[in-house]
Amino acid sequence: KDRTGEWVESTNLALDLMVELGDIDRAEDFFESIDKKTRTPDTYAIMANGYKLEERWGKVAACYRAAKKDSLLSERLCFLAMQEIAKSDTSSKIKILRSVTDDIAALKGVKSGAWIADNYWTLKRLLGYHYARLLMWWNDPNETQKFEFRLAAQHMTERKKKG
Repeated sequence: KDRTGEWVESTNLALDLMVELGDIDRAEDFFESIDKKTRTPDTYAIMANGYKLEERWGKVAACYRAAKKDSLLSERLCFLAMQEIAKSDTSSKIKILRSVTDDIAALKGVKSGAWIADNYWTLKRLLGYHYARLLMWWNDPNETQKFEFRLAAQHMTERKKKG
């Protein structure tokens, strides 16, 4: 019987435990020792979360790039990468954030604008008002409150239809 799936989950649990205990250097060594063939999207997201907790933002970006290269992106990892981008000193933040939302949307099988609208409140909480509104193409901050109200009403109507 192939037990590879159990090994992968055990590996992720061990990595997650090291991160929760705050032993990021040990977690990083362990992460690097994991065969790339047995890594999952969760493996990358767990390690990136550890880097985030330690505010090693450049390492979050490196995790994102590696996961993207290995076709192992997850929504959780993309959210972490977006937080890194919002906190960074890099120019063209909105352009880079849009690139990440394109990756998430492709992962979810939806259009980028639809994904941003569906996740606006999470984006606002994680990235801040400024970046969330610009991702929505709400360029006039004086109009944002009106647009947020409309979006909230739209979300409520959609949820009501779903039950």
